[in-house]
Amino acid sequence: MKRMMLIIASLMAISLLLVSCNITGNAVSPYTCTDSDGGRNPGVQGTVKNKIGSFMDECRDAKTLHENYCKGNVQRLETVPCGYGCEKGACVSYFAKY
Repeated sequence: MKRMMLIIASLMAISLLLVSCNITGNAVSPYTCTDSDGGRNPGVQGTVKNKIGSFMDECRDAKTLHENYCKGNVQRLETVPCGYGCEKGACVSYFAKY
């Protein structure tokens, strides 16, 4: 009888704990990735931040941009050709040039 009461009390405690928790079924990643220019945006210089560090968009040369962005929670790098040149970590727009 005493053992049965202990089992019932344990089940009630577990049930109460499960009801009070916000269980969504969604996985929670310990990693985050944010991009200050909103993603793949070669016309705006941005910075990607994650647990590893910060990665700023930068001109590789006068006509090529290294564009950092987040794919999910992972930092990615894309080499982007800039038709009107690359300055200060962003591709120059046609309107800024003419």
